[in-house]
Amino acid sequence: MPDQPNILVFLTDDHGQWASHCYGNTEIHSPTMDYLAATGARMTRAFTPCPVCSPARASFFTGRLPSQHGIHDWIHEPIDVGRAHPGLKGQTNIGELLQSAGYQTALIGKWHCGHSWDPQPGFDRWFSYGDFQCPHKGRIKFSDQGGIIDFDGYQTPVFTDHAIDFLRRRNRSKPFFLFVGYVDTHAPYRDRPKGLSNATAPATSATSQRRRSRRVTAAIHSPGGLTARMRNVKRLHSTTQRSPSSTSRWGASWTSWITAAPSKKRW
Repeated sequence: MPDQPNILVFLTDDHGQWASHCYGNTEIHSPTMDYLAATGARMTRAFTPCPVCSPARASFFTGRLPSQHGIHDWIHEPIDVGRAHPGLKGQTNIGELLQSAGYQTALIGKWHCGHSWDPQPGFDRWFSYGDFQCPHKGRIKFSDQGGIIDFDGYQTPVFTDHAIDFLRRRNRSKPFFLFVGYVDTHAPYRDRPKGLSNATAPATSATSQRRRSRRVTAAIHSPGGLTARMRNVKRLHSTTQRSPSSTSRWGASWTSWITAAPSKKRW
């Protein structure tokens, strides 16, 4: 099917609509997202089916409500009860559907729908967590095609690098579906890269707000590398880019209605 577009999805963790510059938050610096919003479309009436991480992600991957796919709260994967959770086992996900339509598929970053360290059906390329998703900077375990590797440093650039590597190595005779799950927008709001030290909330903001703004900026700065890569391979024109946010949350306050971040579509 020659008219099949490439699909690139960024899913930022615990990232509410209000924490995006293109939706009016002047304390967030996100030039790439602003570009996608300005040249694409912003969804102003979208909402998440659940304001909790794992159920919201499961709904994205399956197109089903939590009452249907069975994940009702976040899964604490590293502990026994989390390891015993069936996740989405036996359910058809978007990767499988797109594979059947001839797509080459990849998941880079956060899965959090059960057994993140095991490559899931529907994804040709798998790079996710080998344990818990924190810290943002420090020692962490990743799962590279099911092999557990240790890493020490900032994790977000690792996801970007692996996503770009997938684009470089992919089978160019097929369209691709690339899902990239960043987590810098999730607490704790510290350990931002030094290169983003000036891209923060104004000093007049509350301390917790400034910290969150820095983490949000760190996460939504990363898609720029991927967007640039798409321009380099001259495939941005045939790539649908979407940046939904998984939840809308501030501290212990839970809000179910959010607006999805910018959608970008070029043919």
